[in-house]
Amino acid sequence: MLFAIAVFGVFVIISGITVVFSWYFAESYATPLRLPRNKSPMDYGMSYEDICFFSHGTKIRGWLISSHDSGSNFKITIILNHQWSRNADRMLPFARFLHAAGFNLLLYDARSHGESGDDGYSSIYKFSEDLISAIDYLCSRADVNLSSIGVLGHSMGAASAILANARDHRIKALVSDAAFSDPVELTRLILKTKHIPQFPFRRLICKFVEQILKLKMDEVSPLNNIGKISNPVLLIHGENDRLVPCKQLEELYDHSNRLLTEKWLVQNRGHSVNYLDKKYSDKVVSFFQSAFCNSVENRNSVKIKIDKYFSAEAGRLRSRLSDNR
Repeated sequence: MLFAIAVFGVFVIISGITVVFSWYFAESYATPLRLPRNKSPMDYGMSYEDICFFSHGTKIRGWLISSHDSGSNFKITIILNHQWSRNADRMLPFARFLHAAGFNLLLYDARSHGESGDDGYSSIYKFSEDLISAIDYLCSRADVNLSSIGVLGHSMGAASAILANARDHRIKALVSDAAFSDPVELTRLILKTKHIPQFPFRRLICKFVEQILKLKMDEVSPLNNIGKISNPVLLIHGENDRLVPCKQLEELYDHSNRLLTEKWLVQNRGHSVNYLDKKYSDKVVSFFQSAFCNSVENRNSVKIKIDKYFSAEAGRLRSRLSDNR
């Protein structure tokens, strides 16, 4: 009898420790580090405007870098979406080559990151909300072409951009660099990296995360949302990515609209250094140029057809009036 009570007591203690640890891990998992900005666009030779807007009641701070090029890219605006526990300055290397190509750029710190306001726990869903709020901000400006907005996101910034693009079709072109395919799978990989047993911790941690963030992981999974995107998408991933294995690139591609999606596996690159590949800037710039050029050509084609229709109708009307005389 005493032995049974002792065993039960040990079980209760172990169970309690497991639950407490899982809750603590889930809280830490949903709480990003806040790192200060160390650089500005001026460090890369780019003039900029300090901007701010609100995302669900929280002030978001960022930079608007206007193009001074009067070329074909002048009216295209690319939003750069940073990764977890980073801020806008992490996207400055991307901004440099996009600015050189003549694009307008918007960089900002997500909620609870960088210089933006605090909003407690963060998540892929909040990141996507911030991106949509950034688009709302652009829509409030008279100097932005609302039909030519693209997004380049990295890591969490890429995964959340997939979610945002599935919900908001004002995004006309998306470059996703090192996105994870599924938050549950990402949790499994993180536990493996930290040598924490999958059972019973993964299921408990995922449940606690869902409780903390008040969302279902399946609902915000990029894998379950990428197929809803109806604009051009470029999926980029590093061959040697240890945080998010490159097989997740294939998973995302398989669930996407393949007629609109390209994929590029960057050889000998890890999670955060794909942009160092000598082909990267040309690949990304060409993708955006092609995506928006096709969009413009399609609109012009429709406009030409409409103009021809009304011109023909006007000719027929003039002919009838002439006959009536």
